[in-house]
Amino acid sequence: MFKRFFSRRPPTSEELMQGLYGAIVAAGRDAGLYQSAHVPDTPLGRFEMLALHVALVVRRLRIEDDNACQELAQELTDRLFTDIDHAQRELGIGDLGMRHRMKAMGKMYYGRLDAYGAALDKGDGSGLASALRRNALAGAMDADAQPLAIYAATMAKTLDQSEAATLLDGSFRFPSAATVLAAISDTTPRVEE
Repeated sequence: MFKRFFSRRPPTSEELMQGLYGAIVAAGRDAGLYQSAHVPDTPLGRFEMLALHVALVVRRLRIEDDNACQELAQELTDRLFTDIDHAQRELGIGDLGMRHRMKAMGKMYYGRLDAYGAALDKGDGSGLASALRRNALAGAMDADAQPLAIYAATMAKTLDQSEAATLLDGSFRFPSAATVLAAISDTTPRVEE
């Protein structure tokens, strides 16, 4: 790791992508999401948070009319599915069941990418909260999706205001979920559902 800091060569695209993907993984594992935003701390809940953060970054990258951004969006998506594949295999799922599981996970991810992106693009807070309740909160109708919807909308706004260069060079970092939710809980009105 220190070699990279003292080396004169520029970082490779893989190293840059790893920096951004590492930030996504760290954000998806943020304890504040599980404590303050009511996300179940289960393997599925962790997949949901990883998928949410990848979807937010991919949505932001797709705004840019730049091949490098489009390629990075695809690399992040590919890396997500590589990680899902590894995690499934660590759980003991063999090759026979893997194809069907990966197909199902692909449908889940792309469905979320579309649903979250459409709600965010329209500024539809109740639609976002509904999609997050259905997916990330495991469909619990009594679950309060408001904190997670506020967090996701805030992260989307933060990403939208960020320069594409911070994503491309791997330097973008998500703020702590607990900090975001604490800062906006007193000032943000609740979305009517």
